[in-house]
Amino acid sequence: LAAPAGIVCHSQQSSLADYYRQIHLYFLKGKAGSELDSYAAEHAIVESLKGKKGRFWDKAFHNNYQNYCKSQERRTPEFQKLQHKLTERYGQNVENIPTKWKEQFLKGSRPLMPLTNFLTFNSRAIIIYITVLANCPWVYLIIEIVVYTAVYMYMHKQHEELCKTMYQQLNT
Repeated sequence: LAAPAGIVCHSQQSSLADYYRQIHLYFLKGKAGSELDSYAAEHAIVESLKGKKGRFWDKAFHNNYQNYCKSQERRTPEFQKLQHKLTERYGQNVENIPTKWKEQFLKGSRPLMPLTNFLTFNSRAIIIYITVLANCPWVYLIIEIVVYTAVYMYMHKQHEELCKTMYQQLNT
């Protein structure tokens, strides 16, 4: 149970929860207030480090991080479509996107933020602590696989639907 709970469930859930939080912060606070990174930007860094001596840890970090970003992007096709359309229409600066549009996106995204918080470390730590104290740590693994996966699937579906709706608004 531990391998599927950690590798298949936890890592996927946490990375997407982090991505959705960064998307929300991007539209709320702009580029400076978020850590919304892309595979393309990280890949460019990896390429720039090729052949440079003494940069092993930089290369290792950015190579791993580019794969992390790629995984997030692969699982969010509707957001990728939306982001492409926004960049096409308003350029790279989030400040160029109309405030009213950003407010509407944030209104749809805000109810998902408690779910992103739930899917991060703190709630898991509390549940692990309780199940270990109760001498049944295996219960945590079942909660991870069943409860956290259900929350993840709901959050993912809702966010992709939001992105699809906001994309359609850009086309009207």
